Amino acid sequence: MIVGAEQRAWTSAKEGPVRIFIRNLMEHQFPEALFISGDCPKGGVDQWVRETATLLNKSFKSFPPQKRGWYWYKKRNMAMAKEGDMIIDLEPSGHVSGGTWTKDYAITLGKQGYTVEF
Repeated sequence: MIVGAEQRAWTSAKEGPVRIFIRNLMEHQFPEALFISGDCPKGGVDQWVRETATLLNKSFKSFPPQKRGWYWYKKRNMAMAKEGDMIIDLEPSGHVSGGTWTKDYAITLGKQGYTVEF
């Protein structure tokens, strides 16, 4: 599972390296994995994961929130954490997001969780 910050948290200079990192994960690190992401309507990492999975014809499962607001995002994040085996949270340096919360929750479930800062 790949999660992370929404579009407005990223500078254009950091978006490119994050997209390359996502592609590397899909092509080289975990080529047979089912990729999961939150389908956040605010763009960013969730959108880039979907776009990259589609481009590379990788297995992808989306968890869009039912509605806007923390209650719905939290419910979605908990479902994703239960579904995935490992979670990678991609964040701008010094930033935390719902992706960070999801990673931390997944760790409480015994899953592997990592944050990669750019």
